[in-house]
Amino acid sequence: MPAVTSAWSAWLQHDRAREAQQDIRDARLFEHRREAYARFVAESNGLASRYNRHFMDDEALDLGADPLRSVIDRAALVQLYGTAEAAELADFAWSALAKYIRHGREEGGLVFDFQVVLDRFINQARADLGVPETPSVTTEAG
Repeated sequence: MPAVTSAWSAWLQHDRAREAQQDIRDARLFEHRREAYARFVAESNGLASRYNRHFMDDEALDLGADPLRSVIDRAALVQLYGTAEAAELADFAWSALAKYIRHGREEGGLVFDFQVVLDRFINQARADLGVPETPSVTTEAG
């Protein structure tokens, strides 16, 4: 009987170690996902804001040879670490941003399309990360 107890104990110890390793992998994935989502939103908003400032001032804007490169790079990280839903919305968002940058002066509604898709992406990211839709404030009665 001691051999059975020893084997059972060894199995439990192995199982706990495996669960601990999985928890570490899950935490690492969460951090990569959070970072990918945050950087995608920041890059997308940053490029749209730069373009908007110049678009509203009716100035020429040199965005470089490939202004979307950084946004596309961030979308690739969402593809790698994000959920399928978030990855699809990231693709829609950068495509809408590209249309706005290329045709925004002629079609004013394109910035709205981009913002709607980006808002949907943000909502999906919040859901994926378990962030409440609106921050709750707890107050103590005193």
